Amino acid sequence: LPPGRRPTDAERNTAGLADADWITADMAYRRTALEATGGFDERFPGAYREDADLALRVERAGFTLVKGERLTRHPVRDDGFWSSVRFQRGNASDALMRRVHGRDWRAAIGGHGGRLKRHALTTGMGLLALTLAAGGGRRRRLAAAAGLAWLGLSAEFAWARIAPGPRTPEEVARMAVTSLVIPPVACAHRIRGEVKARTGRRS
Repeated sequence: LPPGRRPTDAERNTAGLADADWITADMAYRRTALEATGGFDERFPGAYREDADLALRVERAGFTLVKGERLTRHPVRDDGFWSSVRFQRGNASDALMRRVHGRDWRAAIGGHGGRLKRHALTTGMGLLALTLAAGGGRRRRLAAAAGLAWLGLSAEFAWARIAPGPRTPEEVARMAVTSLVIPPVACAHRIRGEVKARTGRRS
């Protein structure tokens, strides 16, 4: 991480790799383990959760994963203003993880609960506000209430990302804008993932 200042949102995400259990960019499997489990599940379309899925299946097959000692330098690359929005594609892979490994898959990989439920609530309040706004009288009052709920949830999410960072004007602007976009995008990707997981289609 950069010395002398707080890390940005993107830098904190990259730093999280230091404590992750299944980083296959720096992981070795015996051929027998891969043959026994069938290797990577090709239904995972990108570099997200495919490594955790493989690790869980390898352990379930009776093999043991052992951590070694190694130092890997992983600089933070500049993926642009909208990188955090693009990363929401991973929610589709979360749907497949739940389908394959059950409701407790996050605990099995040592992960945290995520914010999908809050994103769903935020998106729901926004859609409700827009739907009711076209009406009159009591419907408009309900629309205003739903709009305030959406605004409050969005502000809480943005501040959760801004507070630990450097709080520069550029970082604050990026967090404010992307925090409005991320909830509906995350929900859309999760729905897409649920459909693919249920139909068995490959990406």
